[in-house]
Amino acid sequence: MLKNCIIILLAAGKGVRFSKTNYNSKEQKQFVKINNKTIYEICIENFIKTNLNIDILPVVNKNNIKLTNLISKKYDIQNPIIGGKTRQESVNNALKKLNNDSYEFVLIHDVARPFINKNVILELFKQMSTSTSCVVPYINIQDSLRNIS
Repeated sequence: MLKNCIIILLAAGKGVRFSKTNYNSKEQKQFVKINNKTIYEICIENFIKTNLNIDILPVVNKNNIKLTNLISKKYDIQNPIIGGKTRQESVNNALKKLNNDSYEFVLIHDVARPFINKNVILELFKQMSTSTSCVVPYINIQDSLRNIS
């Protein structure tokens, strides 16, 4: 479908709001497990399942570098890089790393939204293959993760 494409996978967040609202969890949202897989892994798998054969560059918190290195090897994706204090800084760090690479398309996705639908991804790629310079997919808020006690 598309060549020269990479997904910057943002996973550097500390999940402050998540830990305050979810049983005072100390666990970061991206490493909470659902059916024995972290949200981070579920997100990676959803992109791999599209069979689009695109590169994935994880951007992570420095405290999680060892764990995310192991996961990167497991899924044969690029080694993670360290994010910044904000989402903007994390994206900037990733773009700096890609500075000399020749990717035609760069996608940015937040691991906190792991259940991206294959059809949404395929439609995104379909739109990218036109003369469009920017594509922004969205999902309705009722599709977000919640913990209801």
